[in-house]
Order: sequence, then C-alpha cells, then structure tokens
Amino acid sequence: IRMMTGMSPSQMKAALPMHRQMAANMLSRMNSEMRTMNMPSDARWTATVDSVRQDLARMPEMSAQELKAFMPMHSARISRLMETHRKMMNKTKP
Repeated sequence: IRMMTGMSPSQMKAALPMHRQMAANMLSRMNSEMRTMNMPSDARWTATVDSVRQDLARMPEMSAQELKAFMPMHSARISRLMETHRKMMNKTKP
C-alpha cells in the first residue's frame, strides 16, 4: 500500500491488478488464520473486511485520477484491518 501511495495516477492504475490480488490473498490468509484458531469475528472486523472487499471491487472502474484520490482512504482501511488482525492474533497467544 505504501508503495502505491507514492505512485503517479497512471502507475497506480497499472499496479492495481497486482494490488487487488495481494489484498485478496491477505484477506484469505487472515480469515484462514482466524478459523484455524477458532476466533469469532466481531462487527468491527466484519465491517472493515466488507469495506476492503467493496474497495477492491470498485477500484478497477475508477479512472487513474479517481484511484489516486481514493487510495488514502483505502490504505487507511487496509492498515486498520492489519492492526486489528495483529491485536486479535496476539490475544490468542499463551
């Protein structure tokens, strides 16, 4: 994400397919880890995951300039998701 925020709009648009795949893989891995540890998801987690998925679905339709303007909000959601996941995983460690 940080790498993308420094890109020009056209570079960002070109990197979008790779970003979408990496983000989808991250979501899948996080959900798998939570299932493996029998961790229930809370409303905040579910809402953030849903928001990120909606972002990923909408982003290909955006122009390069729209994508550039949208990326800070998307980046904040990804960061919040990663931080929440880290905190939840740390709670389960002995």
